[in-house]
Amino acid sequence: MVHRLSIKNYKSVKNFEIQTNRINVFIGEHNSGKSNILEALSWFSLNALNDNYFKQIFRYKNVGDFFYDFDSTQTIEVSTDELNLKLRYARNSQGALLNNFEGILYETASVVFNNEQWYENRNNSLHFNLDIASNTIKNPHGSLESNFRTYIFKRLLNFEINYRPFLNPPFGDNIPSILQSNRDWKQMVSEFFRTKGFRLVLKPTENEIDMAKDVNDELYSFPYATISETMQRYIFLLLAVETNNNTILVLDEPESNMFPFYVKDFAERIANDENNQYFISTHNPYLLGSLLEQTPLSDISVFITRMENYQTVVEECNNEQMNELITLGSGTFFNLDNLGK
Repeated sequence: MVHRLSIKNYKSVKNFEIQTNRINVFIGEHNSGKSNILEALSWFSLNALNDNYFKQIFRYKNVGDFFYDFDSTQTIEVSTDELNLKLRYARNSQGALLNNFEGILYETASVVFNNEQWYENRNNSLHFNLDIASNTIKNPHGSLESNFRTYIFKRLLNFEINYRPFLNPPFGDNIPSILQSNRDWKQMVSEFFRTKGFRLVLKPTENEIDMAKDVNDELYSFPYATISETMQRYIFLLLAVETNNNTILVLDEPESNMFPFYVKDFAERIANDENNQYFISTHNPYLLGSLLEQTPLSDISVFITRMENYQTVVEECNNEQMNELITLGSGTFFNLDNLGK
């Protein structure tokens, strides 16, 4: 589990450090930097540096957009007690700037730095380039195991055949594969469909999922892509929680467009999940309230983000403020400025 997070020179975050918990929730007004904090963590996620996913995970037009105030003469640093990131302009052996950015993901104490070169142990670090012309990842080399997984809900028309024993980040494009390979997860999704009067249909040959209804002993099936967003999102989030173990899950407003009953159920699953660590942003009082009510206060931290002087500022709530959040209920997000006063 990560116990410390610091970010420097990343988008709206100039410099901050926090002590982290099993469940970490970021709340605050829009454009206060919540998503930037979670995006900084997403560099550590499995598949994040895969070019097929990179542009969909990270919000940018040009690579300079990643830097605080677009100042690419600085070095971006994201540090935890498990993994670290540095991103800067690349330099040659004489220290002259080159026309591309270089980044390195590494375990603590695995890399030696000076002003010109990074010397890494390739067994536990990953070195890559961000091409300025194409804004794409180039030449990743090295090896690094990561327990970070960023999940982003996306309506999928097609799925991949991927028998990883967990939901594939970031979009869960292996849902049919993991349902076919695990009876418990298949039963969980099947029961959810059954509560709505439908049946789960798996098509292994086509690698597809359908939802079917029984009319006079005849089955009428509907493609997975056509069912409601709440149902798709709930299944996605269920599998993100249930298929992972000893991982760090990053979820930016996961409850968006989801019916409150399922938001509450999802929050309670997180509260009861002692096997994973969570970094979550939300504007939803049902998600926040359920997390606070169901989680021991020693296991959850709530951080209020604000924009001050064009910088993201983070304030951790103390126990008194946490209890006040519970009391405020649905009024929480109207009273953030008065919290603890």
